Parts: sequence; C-alpha cells; structure tokens
Amino acid sequence: KFHDPESWIGPPVDDGVALLHGDPVEDYYRDTDAFLGRILAHVRATDTVIIVSDHGAGPATEYNPRHKNSGEHRLEGIIIAAGPPIRHGTATEPPGILDVTPTVLALLGLPAGRDMPGRVITEMLTPEWQQTHPERRIATWETGNRQVDRWPIATRSNDHIKDKLPRLGYIE
Repeated sequence: KFHDPESWIGPPVDDGVALLHGDPVEDYYRDTDAFLGRILAHVRATDTVIIVSDHGAGPATEYNPRHKNSGEHRLEGIIIAAGPPIRHGTATEPPGILDVTPTVLALLGLPAGRDMPGRVITEMLTPEWQQTHPERRIATWETGNRQVDRWPIATRSNDHIKDKLPRLGYIE
C-alpha cells in the first residue's frame, strides 16, 4: 500500500501515514543492493555467486483486514548466478527451489543424495564445466545420528510461523 498505492485495494491510506512510512519496498531493495555490493566486493574471478529467492511478491488481489500484509507472495522465485561455470541466458524449464541444493552441492564438488528431491540445474552450467565435473549421487547424507533431530528447540514464534506458512502457500 506504500510502494504501489495505485494497486492497493484496502481502505485509503492517510497521506501523513504514507509520508511517515515512505516506500519500504524501495528501501529494502536499496539495502539489499548495498549488502550484495559489499559481498561482491570480496568475490574473486574464480568464485561462483548464486542469489536465490524462494518466492516472488505482488500486489494484494483481495483485502483481508485481519492480515496486515499489503501484498501477496507468489510461488515464482528467482535464481541468479554468475561465475566461471555459469552459462549466460535463461533456463528452458523453470528450476524449482528444491533444485538449488543439488546444484550447489555439484558446484562444490559434492554429490547430492539420491533421497534428495530436486535436480542439478544443468542448463545453467557450461558444457565444459559439466564434462569435467560429472554429476554424482550418494544414497543419502542423512545418518539419523544428528543431535538436532532428537531434541528440537521450541520457541515462542513456532505457533506464529505455523499459522503464517499456510497463508504463504508453503503448507496446507
């Protein structure tokens, strides 16, 4: 409602409130760009950088006064990559969020587990790199011995997160 007031379908926003808030989306983009710039200042020519967003966003298509959000999550995300093994262009098939881990493991020279969903996004990798780095798989990375699996840490925000995830489309 502050970033794109023309598309806002809720009640009118007071000009003073809008002036006070400014454009938080534009501020977020500026902060993210600055943060990315600080990271990229330390990248070597041999490094590969991958930027991932698991979802997109857009204006709200229906107004619900119980929810404070002025926009909606979209299932489409992005993957942006640069580095020596990365082919320029776009994927012919849209990769999914589950394809990120097998791809990162491959770039690190590690095998993905056969029990992992997702695939290596081979169309974003140069043929030369793929020839010298054939995809490998192992049965699993899971040993069943991790301490974190035995004693989950409950927090006060768990219920809030569990309430929010269905509205974002992550779980039903």
